[in-house]
Amino acid sequence: MIESSIKTKHENWLTDVRNYEDRLSLMMKEIETTKMMQLLETSKCNLLCGLKESDRSLSNLKLVTNRNQCVNCITDPVRVN
Repeated sequence: MIESSIKTKHENWLTDVRNYEDRLSLMMKEIETTKMMQLLETSKCNLLCGLKESDRSLSNLKLVTNRNQCVNCITDPVRVN
């Protein structure tokens, strides 16, 4: 009788341990998934910032080019055409 009770408690304990391990495993997977999603969002933001920086640089280059053309047009109207 005592032996049966001890075996039952042991089996229950083993079941509890397996359940906790399964829950812990799921939680670890969720944490890893969340980290990967955060990394993806960070990468997307970095890409967007890089594209905006490239766009800004191209706009500045066009602005300088147009400004130089305007200055040349004013200083030497014959050379424009």
